[in-house]
Amino acid sequence: MLLSLIVLGSAVAFSAITILTVAALYSSYILVCILLLWCRTTGRFRCQGKPESRGPNLSWGPWHIPEPWGSLNNLFACVYLIFIFFWSFWPPVTPVTPQTFNFAVVVFGAVVLFSMLWYAVRAKGTFGGLVNEVENENVTGGCHK
Repeated sequence: MLLSLIVLGSAVAFSAITILTVAALYSSYILVCILLLWCRTTGRFRCQGKPESRGPNLSWGPWHIPEPWGSLNNLFACVYLIFIFFWSFWPPVTPVTPQTFNFAVVVFGAVVLFSMLWYAVRAKGTFGGLVNEVENENVTGGCHK
């Protein structure tokens, strides 16, 4: 609620916050869609057996789009998200002045660079990967054809 009051003080600050939120959301979607497309095209998904949380092979859950439609869907999602992500950093008004310049790209880039440096220096040695805390023996990961 307090963040919505920023627009009363500065429309530029409110615009920067909303743009950063949209960029962070779309960048997380882009990452997942690209990795899913990569797994689909390299054959890293298997269609039988118990789902694995670790290892070289991944199992489908109960819902998925069969090939080739699934890969086409992922490809379309990647192209769309990259297009929207690119345009999210453009200034909202023209002509661009120092007061209306979109500094969100600088802030977003700084956060990404800091995160990558932090991972390389500190977190790489301590991060053990994702842990599958809930295991359900009834989930088979079978493909529905």
